[in-house]
Amino acid sequence: MKKWLTGLFAFALIMSFPSSGFTYSNPQIVPESWRWDNGDFYGEGDPYILKFNGVYYLYTSTVDDKPGVKVWSSEDLVHWEYRGLCATEPVTKGAYAPEVVYWNGDFYMYTSLLQDNGSTPRSHRVLKSASPTGPFTAQTEAR
Repeated sequence: MKKWLTGLFAFALIMSFPSSGFTYSNPQIVPESWRWDNGDFYGEGDPYILKFNGVYYLYTSTVDDKPGVKVWSSEDLVHWEYRGLCATEPVTKGAYAPEVVYWNGDFYMYTSLLQDNGSTPRSHRVLKSASPTGPFTAQTEAR
C-alpha cells in the first residue's frame, strides 16, 4: 500500500507542474528572416545543425525567389550569431534542406532544388567550402 501511495503522490506532484516547465523554447529573434520580393514573410525552414570543433552551425532553406543559404553559429545552442550568406551563387535559388558535412579537410553542402512550379524536387546540388561559414561554391550541375 505504501508503494502505491508513494507512486500516486509522485504522479500528483508531477501533474501539478505546468507543462511549460518541462519544455524549452529558444527566444531567438531572426531579424534577417527571408521575405518574398513583395515583402511578405517567408521565414526559415528545414534547419540543419552541424557541430564542428565545438561550434554549432545552423543552415536553413532558401526562399524560392532569391539565391543564397544563410548560416548562424553558436557555442551553446541557445545564443546564435547570424553569420550571413554562406552561399550566394545563382544555383542556390530555391535551395531546400541544406545539409553540411566535413570530409577530407573541406565542407560539403547538399541541397535539393525544386521545380519551377515549386512542387517536387527536380535535382540535388553539391557545394564545397574550406569553412563552415562559406563561401560554398557549386561542384555539380543540376540534373
